[in-house]
Amino acid sequence: MINSHNNIELLSRRVEDLIQKRHTFESSFDFSYRLSDIYNQEIILAAGESIPGLAIGAMGGFGRMELSPFSDIDLCFIVHNPDEHSEYIGDLVRKLWDRGVSISHTVRDFGQVSEIAINDLTSFTQLLELRFVTGMKSVFLRFLERILGVINSELKTKILQNLLADIEKRHLTYGSSPLLLEPNIKQTAGGMRDLHSVSWLYFILTNSTAEAELYDSHTSEFLNELVKQKFISSKKRQEVITAYGNELKIRNELHIVNQFKRDKLDFQNQVLIAKNFVKDNSDATISHNSMMEDYFNSAEVISNLLRNFTKKALLSIFPLKNYSIFELNDKFILHGRFIKQQTNDALTLDEMLELYYFRTKFSALFSEELEENVINSLSYYDGTEIENVEVSKTFKKILQYPENVYETLMHMNRIGVLGFIIPEFENLRRFFQPNAYHIYTADEHTIVAIKNLSKISIDNSMLGVIYRSYDNIELLYLAVLFHDIAKPHNLAGHEILGAQFAETIMQRLGYEDEEISIVSFLVTNHLFMEQTAFRRNLSDATILNSFRKKFKSLKELDFLFMLTYADLSAVNPSSWSNWKNSLLQELYLKTKQMILSELSGEDILTTNVHKVDFSKLRVNETEFLDHIGKINDDRYLFTFSDNDIAGHVSEIQNGNEISITYKEDEEFTYLTVITKDSHGLLSKICGAIAISDANIHDANIFTRKDHIAIDTFKLTEFSSHKPLTAKQKDLLSKNITIVLLNDTDLHTTFEEHRSKWRRLEKKLLTTTEVGITFENHPLYTIIDIHTSDRIGLLYLITKKFAELELDIYFAKIGTKLNGVFDSFYVLDKNQQKISPGNYNFYRDSIRETLTRL
Repeated sequence: MINSHNNIELLSRRVEDLIQKRHTFESSFDFSYRLSDIYNQEIILAAGESIPGLAIGAMGGFGRMELSPFSDIDLCFIVHNPDEHSEYIGDLVRKLWDRGVSISHTVRDFGQVSEIAINDLTSFTQLLELRFVTGMKSVFLRFLERILGVINSELKTKILQNLLADIEKRHLTYGSSPLLLEPNIKQTAGGMRDLHSVSWLYFILTNSTAEAELYDSHTSEFLNELVKQKFISSKKRQEVITAYGNELKIRNELHIVNQFKRDKLDFQNQVLIAKNFVKDNSDATISHNSMMEDYFNSAEVISNLLRNFTKKALLSIFPLKNYSIFELNDKFILHGRFIKQQTNDALTLDEMLELYYFRTKFSALFSEELEENVINSLSYYDGTEIENVEVSKTFKKILQYPENVYETLMHMNRIGVLGFIIPEFENLRRFFQPNAYHIYTADEHTIVAIKNLSKISIDNSMLGVIYRSYDNIELLYLAVLFHDIAKPHNLAGHEILGAQFAETIMQRLGYEDEEISIVSFLVTNHLFMEQTAFRRNLSDATILNSFRKKFKSLKELDFLFMLTYADLSAVNPSSWSNWKNSLLQELYLKTKQMILSELSGEDILTTNVHKVDFSKLRVNETEFLDHIGKINDDRYLFTFSDNDIAGHVSEIQNGNEISITYKEDEEFTYLTVITKDSHGLLSKICGAIAISDANIHDANIFTRKDHIAIDTFKLTEFSSHKPLTAKQKDLLSKNITIVLLNDTDLHTTFEEHRSKWRRLEKKLLTTTEVGITFENHPLYTIIDIHTSDRIGLLYLITKKFAELELDIYFAKIGTKLNGVFDSFYVLDKNQQKISPGNYNFYRDSIRETLTRL
C-alpha cells in the first residue's frame, strides 16, 4: 500500500513538473506529446511481458499523443477471445489505477469490427486512429487489417453517411459556427473535433488507418500524409498545424486553470487564460482580444478544411458520373451540385460574382479546385475592381434570391470576398463584444440575421404574411447586412455612423436615392422598435405618438418590424421569446392602426376600452365606476381587463390588510398585491420576490386616492425561467406578508439569502459599465438604467429610489442574459417630474449604489 502511494506521488510530481514547464516547450504539441509519453511508459511498465493473443492500443487524445492534463486515457484491449484474457485485463486495470493512471478501457475482438462500424460510429472512428502501445504487435496489425476490410466493403458509403450525419448533429449541439464567442474548444464547429473528423473522412475515403506507432503527434504526421498525397499544399499544412496547435494550447490551459476536464471557453476562462497567449505585458483587454482573434482564425481554418473533405465525401457517396452536366456559360458548368471551371484562368471580380450568383440561384457548391481559384484570384486584385458596374449589378441580383442568400453571403464572408466587395464590412469580421448577450462575432451575427429573415419567407406567422406582401425585399436584406457595420468604429453610436456607411456603399453600388433613404432609415432606427417595446409602457399614448412620428409610410414600419426580429433572433437563442414577440406585435399593430386610420395614441387606447358588460362581472356598475374614479391614472384602464379590475374591487371589498393573487400563462406568473400604500412599499415587495428566488420582468404600480396601492408584477422562477410552481407561490405569499407586516429585517434576510447565489452570480457576471439616462415625458420622468445583473437587483434599485424619495409608477425590466436595461417612470416626493438641473444628483446617487455592488 505504501509502495502504491509512492508510485502515485511520483507520477503526480512528474506530471506537475511538466505542467509548470509547459511554457518552455517548443509548442503545445511538444507538451502534450511529453504528457502522453509519461502515461504511455507507465502503461508499458505495468503491462510487463507480452501476453499471447492480446495487444493494447491507445485511442482518443492519448492515442494521438495529444493528451491534455485532465483528458481521458483511453485503452483498447484487442483479443481473439475476451473470456480468455478477462482476468489479466482486470488485474492490469487495477494495477494502473494503483499507479495513479486513471484509465477508461474497452475490450474488442475481431468479430466485432463490422457490427461496430454499423451501430457505433463513435467507437469505430476511435479505431481508425488506434495506436499500438504494447502486447503482441502481430495481433494489433491483424486487427487493423480487419478494420481496413470493413472500410473497403459495401459498408463504406454507409459509414461515410453516418459520419457526415454525426458531424452535423455535433454542430447542432455545440454550435455550427466557428465564430461563437463562447465555444467548446473541442466540439464546436472549427474546433479540434472537426480536424479529427477530417482524418476519419480521409482514412475512410482512402481505405487506410493511422500509423501504428507515433514518433510525433498524430496531427503532425497526418497532415504530412495529406501533403504527400497532394490533398493539401505545404502552405495549407502550416496553416492547419498552427490553428490546431493554438486550440490544443487553449484546451491545455482550460484544464490547468480549472483543474478538471473543461472544454467550454467561456468569458470567465478567456480572461483567466488570455495572459498566457501574449509574449509582452499587454493589458488584460488586449491579451483577451488577441487570443480570441487567433482562436477565430484557427477555427475558420479548420472549419474550411472540414468543408473541403465533406465535399470529397459527398462525391464518394454521390459520384458525379451519375449526374448530367449543365453549361452555365462558356467558362463554368454545373455538374450535380458542384460548379466547376472549364479553364484554369484566374477569375475577374465580375466573373467571381457571377459564380456566386449561380451558386445562389442553383443552391450549388463550388468544386474544391474552383474554391481555391476564388481565394487565389482575390490576392491579385488591387481594390479598383469593385467600381465595375457589372460587379454591382450581379451583387444586387444575388440579393434577389432570399432562400439561398444566407449560404452565399456566409461563404463570401468566410473566404474574404464580401469584405473585398464591401470594404466597410471587412472591419466587422471577427469583431466581438465579450458579453453574455451576444453569442457570435458581429459579422456572423449579421449573416445569421439574414438567415433568420430568409426563413420567415415561408413562415405562417404575422411576420411571414408581411414579408410575402412585398415583391422586392432586397432593400431589407441590405439593411440587415449594414445594421451593425459601424460597431468596430463607434459602438455607442453605431446606428448613426452605420447609416452613413450604408449610404456610401449603396451609392457605390448604384442604388437610387429613394432606395438609399429607406435603408438609411432602417439602419438608423434598428434599435428603436426594440427599445420602445421592451423599455416603455405600450399603454402610454405619449409613447405611441412618439413612436408613430418616426414613420412616413407603412412600408417603413413593416421593414423595421422584420429587421428588429431578424436582429434580435440572431443575437442569442435566449434573447427571443414569445413574450418579446408579443410586445413587438402589440407595438406594431397599434402603430399600423394609427398609420392606416390616421389615429392618435389616445384614440387607439380609447378604442381598446370597450363598453363594460357588468352582467358578466362579480361587482356592480356603481362599485366598478367608484373604484375607477379613485384612480387618477388613465393607464389603469388600458393595462387591465374588465375582469381584472373587478377582481381588484372584490379584493379591496374583502378588507384584508394584504391581498395577494396570482394568474399565469405559459411563460409567466402574474402577481397582484393590494395593500395600504406606504413609503418604500414597492422596494419591500421586490425584496420579498428576490428572497423567494423569482425574477421580475415588469411591474405596474397604481395608487387610489384613498392610498390603496395595486401593484402588479410579471414573474418567472430564478433558475428555470418558468412560471412559479404552487410551492413557490406559497413561499412568495408568505415572504410578502412577513415583509409588509415588518416581521423581518428585510435587508439582512436578503443578504443572507443572496449569499447562496454568490457563486452562481460570480460565474454569470460580466462587468458592465453603469449607464443612467433620463427622458422627459409629459407626466413623468423616465429613468433608464443599464448595468450588470445581480441577484435581487430590482430590490436594490427600488430601495435606493425610496431613499431618494422617488415614487415609481411603472417599471419595465429588460434582462439580456446578465445585462439589464431597466426603465422606471417616476415622480419626486412632491409628485413632480425631476428637474433637469437635478439629473446629475440622481444619476450620481444611483450610480454610486450600483457601482458599489
